[in-house]
Amino acid sequence: MHKEVIWFTTHMPNVEKLNRFFEERKLEISAFYSPIEEIYDNIRCLIREVDLKVAIVRGGLFSEIKENISIPVVNVNQTVIDFYNLFPQIEHMSKKAALVGWYSGVRGLEDFLKKTTANIQYIDLRDCGFNNYIEYATEIILRLKSEGVDLIVSGGAIIEIAAKYGMNTLYVGLLDPQTILSTATEAQYQLRLLKEQESRFEFINSIFNCISEGIIAVNSQWEITNLNPVAAKMLGAQPVQCYGEPLENYLDLGNLHNRLLDGKKVENQIISISDKRLVISAVPSVIHDKTTGVVITLQQIDAIHNIEKKLWSKSAEKGLMARKSLDDIIGHNPNLVALKRKAMRYAVTDSTVLITGESGVGKELFAQGIHNQSPRRNAPFVAINCAALPENLLESELFGYVRGAFTGARNEGKAGLFELANTGTIFLDEISETSLNVQTRLLRVLQERSVIRIGGSSIIPLDVRVIAATNRNLGEYIRENRFRQDLYYRLCVLPIHVLPLRERREDILEIIYYMLRGKNSGNIRFSREAERLLTEYDWPGNVRELSNFVERILVLHEKDHISGREVQEALFVYGELEKTFQPEPEEIQSEADAERARIWRALQENNWSRKRAAGQLGISTTTLWRKIKKWNILTDEGED
Repeated sequence: MHKEVIWFTTHMPNVEKLNRFFEERKLEISAFYSPIEEIYDNIRCLIREVDLKVAIVRGGLFSEIKENISIPVVNVNQTVIDFYNLFPQIEHMSKKAALVGWYSGVRGLEDFLKKTTANIQYIDLRDCGFNNYIEYATEIILRLKSEGVDLIVSGGAIIEIAAKYGMNTLYVGLLDPQTILSTATEAQYQLRLLKEQESRFEFINSIFNCISEGIIAVNSQWEITNLNPVAAKMLGAQPVQCYGEPLENYLDLGNLHNRLLDGKKVENQIISISDKRLVISAVPSVIHDKTTGVVITLQQIDAIHNIEKKLWSKSAEKGLMARKSLDDIIGHNPNLVALKRKAMRYAVTDSTVLITGESGVGKELFAQGIHNQSPRRNAPFVAINCAALPENLLESELFGYVRGAFTGARNEGKAGLFELANTGTIFLDEISETSLNVQTRLLRVLQERSVIRIGGSSIIPLDVRVIAATNRNLGEYIRENRFRQDLYYRLCVLPIHVLPLRERREDILEIIYYMLRGKNSGNIRFSREAERLLTEYDWPGNVRELSNFVERILVLHEKDHISGREVQEALFVYGELEKTFQPEPEEIQSEADAERARIWRALQENNWSRKRAAGQLGISTTTLWRKIKKWNILTDEGED
């Protein structure tokens, strides 16, 4: 017998009849005789020996069998029609009969018994279970016999007891063919469902076993129901050895146990097993406010550290990482401190941030600090200066391109910066300098959270946080139709305005001394006059100009004490340049001097941005750079 579906009967003659029925209809089902007291052991034995998957049983003990057997159990549903043909036989065989069994669920039977002319009473065995059915049923049979009952009508298990005590019996026989067929069909349906579940389980188990983390599943009694090889290795055991064992035999959860019992998750908690330290996370399965099981993941701390090192190493190789934190923003000005607190609150969200402020105030420093304070800190940080590239090149850098998109492109295509920043942060500096065409594409990326490479049609989904920055008044740009209003509102979800140095003069000396310490020159000190000059100066180039001043001081003066005159010498380098390269109109003696003055004035008016100065002069940035070199105009404070 190698059937996956077996019909269990307590009446031996039924076996031949059922097997003949199944063979005629080519049903993969077998009939099997079992005394009722042995049915548990027989089902469990056949599960092991012939891979039994679905059992069919009949009688009042169905519910008890179903609760105690691990495979699906199908009940043979009886109706009052099954008893109809018995009553003429009962009238012929007996003056006083009793129907004994588990038939209270048969609809209409009670009314039928009241209307029949046969003298028959019904004795229900609903309170009888496997452990006491023989004793219970024997007591009932003997009582009925003493009361003059001369015929017992029941199934195979009860009539065997009645026959043992010399009573006449009538078997409530097999059902009609249609009922047998419908029961068999239900059993085959249960078998199909079970196989589909097994297939899904095998698929999930394959995933379960190939995951690099240790995974353990436990039931509501905290017994291990499944674990993958990684978890077994961490526990120092074999997977088969652990099944059905209490989790506490291998893993002490301590106080985490009560938290999981309350239906609460556990994330990234550190526990110890022998000499190993593990990071544990666990999610309870809660159904109707009751914890029915828990799935636990385990990771070795050393493995996590190694993975983090590899990720950081790869990001560092590509330059896709933020090196600064909010702690690197120096100063105790109350407004600055409040701004840093706001940035920390912004960091925990994924909303877009717009950073505004003058050139050189440290907008990228805030962007890096927000990224490194956020849950994305271990993902890429990609920064681009939108003013540094022409429109077509900026588009290809931001959005990427496919093979053959344009002449000169890589044969294999190229991923854009948005793709490189996926799961991390992209910082769009000088966003105000993008063209309306680029702004339109940026707006779509922000709205759709996806990107399409130039020349391509495939939509690439993105999980990127956007931080933008500008030193321009975007309100004016919107009024002048130079910046899209809808893009502005997409960007300005969480605004930050970074203060210029002149609005936090009390921080200037602290920043200077911090920079000097960073260059191993922390022993340098300024005189009172020097400190006064430094704090009174407006620093139009802000922190960038301050950094350049520190570099200049270190080059010009080797001694530890800096006087006011020496500060003035290093501080007012622009004044010297103006006297040299900005003559009054009447003093211009040649065309060369006039050109040099125009270039100087354009650079000064555009805060030393060569791109904007070139636009004002009506020449290319390459031509401007050549003329700067020609006339020896210093622009160390300016932007590329």
